[in-house]
Amino acid sequence: MPLLAGALRLAAGMLLLLALSFTGSWLVELAHAPVPGSVVGMLLFTALLESGVLPLEIMRPAAELLVRHLALLYVPAGVALISYASVVRHDLFAITAAGIASLVAVLLVIGRIVQRLERSA
Repeated sequence: MPLLAGALRLAAGMLLLLALSFTGSWLVELAHAPVPGSVVGMLLFTALLESGVLPLEIMRPAAELLVRHLALLYVPAGVALISYASVVRHDLFAITAAGIASLVAVLLVIGRIVQRLERSA
């Protein structure tokens, strides 16, 4: 019986993650927003967890499974890099510049947020 309960909890978590992803995509399409639907879905997920509407215990098995096998999620990206090596080689400078610029932007924004949170605490 515990095995069945664990499997059902895992399936429920995965279905909820998929539903939130599809809901985010639907909202982005409805609003014509320039944001990926998966990002909106994860924001919904975070809001539901933080508000207590969605209990963490329901999501824990699915989240642990996905994190445990996170390395497998990089395989499609690696295959795409190999498949489009000529495009990547041709635009390597632009790709590198965009990557560095986005890294610096994220670090600056997170740094500012942390500084403000430390001041207010």
